[in-house]
Amino acid sequence: MSNYHVSLRFRRLANAPLATFAGNVIERLTGNPAFPNPPVTLAEVTDRLARFRAALAAATGGGLMLTAIKNEALASLLSGLYQLANYVRGLASNDLAMLLSSGFDAASKNRAQSALGQPVVLAIQNVMSGALWVRVGPLKNARGYQAQVRSGDGPCLEGGISP
Repeated sequence: MSNYHVSLRFRRLANAPLATFAGNVIERLTGNPAFPNPPVTLAEVTDRLARFRAALAAATGGGLMLTAIKNEALASLLSGLYQLANYVRGLASNDLAMLLSSGFDAASKNRAQSALGQPVVLAIQNVMSGALWVRVGPLKNARGYQAQVRSGDGPCLEGGISP
């Protein structure tokens, strides 16, 4: 018997995709007989989503106070989604179709190693004499980067490890 987990990757989504994801979860859970008594009502999560969308639109103009309000609305929405995710996992841990019917994704059970792609350097800035700031694009399954530096044809030297 498999034990499926709800993926919590939604917490890494940018603001607009997160709002879309939350709307999809609300839609898929509404009237879903497999999930009759969520710990937080769908009306409450819908209200949190509406407050987040409004705060997101208002924060577009900038300002610390508007950004703080948006961040509070984001935290409230994520809290509701976490509660729903735990509820779905508790009821659907042995039924993948049931889990997916909630609008949440299943976490991958694949733990096999895979080769990493070639990193792409997005920017290099000379921040001060003898120091460079390197920005590298993300790689799927990478946990960090180990940099090496070389001057001309000289040997490669350790440049540090960064997440």
